[in-house]
Amino acid sequence: MTTVWFVDKRKLAIGLYTHAVWLMLFPMVLVPYSDIYVLPFVALLILCYVIISTTKWHIVLKVGISIIAGLTLSGIYFLKPSAMIPIIAIFVVEFLHILITRDNNQKIMLMKILVVTVFLLTAGFSYQLGNKVLQNQTYMVIQKNRTLPPIHFISMGVSGDGGYNAQDVLAMAKQPSQAAMSRYSKDKLVERLQQKGFIGYLIFLIHKQDKNTSDGTFAWLKEGRFIIDKPAKNGVKSVIQNIIYPSGHYLSDFHFIAQFWWVMCIGIISLGWRQKDRLTAVLRLAIVGGFLYLLIFEGGRSRYIIQFLPIFLLLTVFVWPQTVALIQEKLSWLNVNKKNM
Repeated sequence: MTTVWFVDKRKLAIGLYTHAVWLMLFPMVLVPYSDIYVLPFVALLILCYVIISTTKWHIVLKVGISIIAGLTLSGIYFLKPSAMIPIIAIFVVEFLHILITRDNNQKIMLMKILVVTVFLLTAGFSYQLGNKVLQNQTYMVIQKNRTLPPIHFISMGVSGDGGYNAQDVLAMAKQPSQAAMSRYSKDKLVERLQQKGFIGYLIFLIHKQDKNTSDGTFAWLKEGRFIIDKPAKNGVKSVIQNIIYPSGHYLSDFHFIAQFWWVMCIGIISLGWRQKDRLTAVLRLAIVGGFLYLLIFEGGRSRYIIQFLPIFLLLTVFVWPQTVALIQEKLSWLNVNKKNM
C-alpha cells in the first residue's frame, strides 16, 4: 500500500480493498516456505524503485533507498533466486527509457549512475557477506558437491505437467558428481524434447502455462499434508477452519470464491492495456518474465506464482481505472438503447 500511496493517492481505496480481499483468500500465508517469505522482499524492492524513480527526494535520501534496495535484492537471492526477475524488468525498462528519451541532462544522468552504482555495490557486498555466513555456519551441513545443477530443473520442467519429478530427483541422488548430474539431466532434456517434437513442445508449453496460472487457490491443500486436524465444533475458529481445512464444510466455497477473485484480477490486468507508463511497463514485463521462467524451469503448479503476487496486486490496482473506463465505453450502447426505448 505504501507503493500505491507514492504512485497515486487516489488509488489508495481500491488498493486497500484489493489487498484486504487477497489476504482473506490467501491461507497459504500460514505455510512457512520460501515462496511466502520472499513476498515482503519483492514488495520492498518495487517500493524502493518507485521512490527512486518517481519522487523528488534529495539525492542523499535516494542513495539511502538504493542501499536498502541492494540489501533487499541480496535477501531475495538467498530466499528465492527466481523472484529477482522484477529487477531485470526494472533495468530493461529504464535502459530503454534512457535510449528513447535521450535525456542529455548531465546532472540527472550522474544521479542515476550514482544510485545504480551504490545499489550494485550494496547488493554485491551483502551477497558476499551472506555467502560467507552460510559457509561458516554450523547449524546444518551443506554438501556443495551435491548441489543440483540448473539444467536439472530445466529437464524436470519438460516432464509430466512440467512440475516436480520424484524420479529425476532420485536419479540425481545416484549420480557420483555434479558433472554426472549435468550430463544425465542434459541427456534427459534432449530425450524429452525429441519425444515431443516442435509442435508437441508448443502444445506442452500451452498446457504448462495453464497449470502455472489457472489455480486461484495457488495449490492450497494440493501439496503436502500439513493440516491433519478436524475443524472445531463452534465459534469463529470453527468457521475459519471449515473454510480452509481439508475436511472443512465450506472448502469448496472457498475454492470457488478464490478462483473467481483470481480470474477477476487477471481480467482487470488484461483489460487495463491502456495504462501506459514506466511503472506498469516494469510490472507487465516482470509478469511476462515470471511466466517465461516457469515455462523453462520447474513449474506446473500455480503455487510458483506466489512469489510474483505483489506484482499482480499492484498492477491490478494501477490499471483499475482504465479497465473500468474501457468496460463503460464498450457497454455505452446499452444506455443509448435505453434512451431510445
